[in-house]
Amino acid sequence: GIQGAEFTIAKERLKIFKAALKQYWEWVAAGRQIDVAKGLLQLAEQRNQQLEDSVKLGQLAPVEVTDNLRAILQRRSALVNAERYLQATSIELSLFLRDLAGEPLQPASDRLLRAFPEPENLSLEQEKFDVAQAMQARPEIRGMLIKRQQQSVETRLARNQVGPDVDLFFNYSRDVGEGRLSRRGNEVEGGLRFELPVQRRKALGKQTQAEAKLSIIEAELRFARDRVLLDVQDAASAVRAAYQVVGVIREEVKAARQLEEAERARFDLGDSTQFFVNQRELATADAAFREIKALADYHKARAEYEAATARLLER
Repeated sequence: GIQGAEFTIAKERLKIFKAALKQYWEWVAAGRQIDVAKGLLQLAEQRNQQLEDSVKLGQLAPVEVTDNLRAILQRRSALVNAERYLQATSIELSLFLRDLAGEPLQPASDRLLRAFPEPENLSLEQEKFDVAQAMQARPEIRGMLIKRQQQSVETRLARNQVGPDVDLFFNYSRDVGEGRLSRRGNEVEGGLRFELPVQRRKALGKQTQAEAKLSIIEAELRFARDRVLLDVQDAASAVRAAYQVVGVIREEVKAARQLEEAERARFDLGDSTQFFVNQRELATADAAFREIKALADYHKARAEYEAATARLLER
């Protein structure tokens, strides 16, 4: 019973570890988004002086400066929103991060990772190995095994109660000391007592009940193992899909940056406008934001996978 309770605690601990790890990656993603928002704002601010000089020389219309000022204000607003999101994720993460007194502790921004760990694909061989490990390590399965062991003992006891009572006894007696003797010499008595009630319906009923409970536990154990198998397979599929998404979005980011550089070169030659340059920069930033989200989703999927295999409990 104590062992079964420990596995129940381990199951809840696994849920908490998974939730904490997923919230951690959300916090890391929020920090990376601030870097993108700051870079986008710096581009517009650095370009503003150049545009003002070009307007004074008559090379550009004043509306170009106005459009760039609008872009600066828009990007400042986006940066404020990004900073607010980082604060919100930090507050949420403090539910899992505590000081020595047990009070929620908001992590400082200097603890943020400068970059996500590089994603790795999940091989079929690793998945098969992890399925076997999960079958041994998942708390619900280990708890069911303890429960089956308990019920097996109850079933054996019930079966034992159905059989007859057979008692073998042996007695030895001898009077010693002063006083009247009630026995002379050694007296030895032995025998065998056999009892079989005519009515055994109560014992047979308990046996049937115990065997039925054991069958139920066996069925629950089979279902639990099937559930663990599906959990690992689904989590593995999510990891592979997230890995592929990261690769595709990185190609999109690369293409968006090339288009942005080309548009900026056209603007320097007078073949484009500030509006189109701004659109290209926003498209690159949007792709960068989605790359951050894809990386966060990948690491969240990894957290799900490590929870499904119970590897999180080893940390």
